[in-house]
Amino acid sequence: MSADTKVRSTRPSRLRWLVRSDIVPVVAAAATAAWVAFAFLQPPATINTISITNPTDYDIAVQVRGTEGGWTPMSTAHRNSTTTVADVIDQGHTWTFRLRAQGQPAGELHIERDELHAAGWAVEIPTTTEQTLNDAGVQPPP
Repeated sequence: MSADTKVRSTRPSRLRWLVRSDIVPVVAAAATAAWVAFAFLQPPATINTISITNPTDYDIAVQVRGTEGGWTPMSTAHRNSTTTVADVIDQGHTWTFRLRAQGQPAGELHIERDELHAAGWAVEIPTTTEQTLNDAGVQPPP
């Protein structure tokens, strides 16, 4: 054997390199992160469709929230019609709908989830909303 001869690495030394390298902790961390993502980061529950009936002469912007959290824009309920909104995030036990027309407050509706379910996920804007807007000097759109 000459001095220039190199010893080939054998399988056990390659395996030792793999175990000693950073690849094992990286793979373990990635597997743990994937498990956490699939176990805990599920999308929120949604309601397939909610219909909003607006009997007023105003287009009403509707926002929604549950007992906690901020307001989520839902849709604009067009005047004298019914608007259907798809895939609405379930707000929990109590739903609050905030109504606005032309930037002016038009009231809030507090509805229990059981009531919404029993009504077929249908919300009707009260006719008193129109009077509230008229009293505030808000003109209906042309």
